[in-house]
Amino acid sequence: MTNQSKFILYKDLPIKHEDDEVTESVSCFLWDYLRRSGAMGFVLPLSGGLDSCSSAICVFHLANKILQYKHVVLSELRRIVQDPNFDP
Repeated sequence: MTNQSKFILYKDLPIKHEDDEVTESVSCFLWDYLRRSGAMGFVLPLSGGLDSCSSAICVFHLANKILQYKHVVLSELRRIVQDPNFDP
């Protein structure tokens, strides 16, 4: 984390707090993967174990980050879901 900007900009979504860097980095990676892969979403199989919980939390953080910064990522999100009127 740089002292100059106080947050890391990972493509379109910033990482503001050093304490949340791991969770937010995974969320930003998922966003970047979704943008580049051409997929329309993710399948999240849940078994109820700790690894499923960790995966669900990362996807939850991604969804919250997209809602928080939707004014920045809305056009890209509409391209991903292939709906020009989509509004989360």
